[in-house]
Amino acid sequence: LIGKYENSNDLGWHIGVSGFNSENLRVQLGKGGGSFTTIDTPGLDWERSQWYHIALVLQLDGAGTTYSWYRDGVLLRNDTSTGVNSANIIWGTEDLWLGDSVINNRLNGALDDIRVYDRALTASEVVQLYQMGAPVGQNTALPQGCPNIGDVCDDGTIYAGLSPDGNIEMFVAPMDLGSSPWNNGNASDFVLTGVGGNTGEANTLALVQTDSDSASAGFQTHQAAQLCYDMAANGTDDWYLPSGIEASLMWDNLVDEDGDSDPNTPNPITKFGFEDSRYWTSSEFDSNTASRLRIDTGGTGGSNKDMFWRVRCIRKGPAPRCANPYGLEGSMIYNTTHDVVQYCDGARWIAIGKRAP
Repeated sequence: LIGKYENSNDLGWHIGVSGFNSENLRVQLGKGGGSFTTIDTPGLDWERSQWYHIALVLQLDGAGTTYSWYRDGVLLRNDTSTGVNSANIIWGTEDLWLGDSVINNRLNGALDDIRVYDRALTASEVVQLYQMGAPVGQNTALPQGCPNIGDVCDDGTIYAGLSPDGNIEMFVAPMDLGSSPWNNGNASDFVLTGVGGNTGEANTLALVQTDSDSASAGFQTHQAAQLCYDMAANGTDDWYLPSGIEASLMWDNLVDEDGDSDPNTPNPITKFGFEDSRYWTSSEFDSNTASRLRIDTGGTGGSNKDMFWRVRCIRKGPAPRCANPYGLEGSMIYNTTHDVVQYCDGARWIAIGKRAP
């Protein structure tokens, strides 16, 4: 992977994989004359075509070497070796090699964002480095700035309270996706989602994977559910069409805020962009009828699936965010530890350059 090693005299150091088919990471520290210390990680599982963040922290003193191996911010091994110390290690004069070595042990892969520090990093600093380049979606957090039902969160979503299927924070999109039929008409005589389920998330996934009219050629979508499934907005793409129970909870908490069954008090229906209309849910009565919510009364009932009603999507739980510190897509910070300006791409803090003098 990386090294500054003179193989003929065992001088310097290198970090790599221990053998052609091994699962271990290895560092070798040389002190010349055919003498060196080898430090391996425990056996590891690896996936092809996947990026990994590897960090090795070495601290040499007169007694030996303390080392800490990390993968993706997780400590793999922490130990001390007495074979090589600050007095007997010979750093050598060989060039620094990346992805190769003086004995042509070439890496069959790719390297990125390689760093060598002149001090020992702490465990928290290693985690921060990993999170700066973690895969999209790796870091998640709840939207902020919306502790109360009806608050607009920092990502523009509306906090609608705890979901009925596990008390998970539920968030409503700030606007409708227009009007749509539930599907093009189901002639296959089945009820896929029913009306008793709490989770629109599972309903939506089932609907987008199923032909809405198996009697006709080709694949016909469940259009209302497909709109939410395809939606990418407010920093996330895990939107879904609410079930009947979730839609009723949304109405109770955001439309009928004071619980008097009058949607126009204390605020008008339009406060959160709702229209005085019907809204589709992902719940299904029978082969011809799906559940819809009336905004003016909060009542749910059946409607023919070819009717055009409004679509409002919801989601639950944490969403992709930058971490340490928390940040939304487009945010910028100055990292004082590493003296670099970074921006949030929605899940990772990306370095974009040093600060101006």
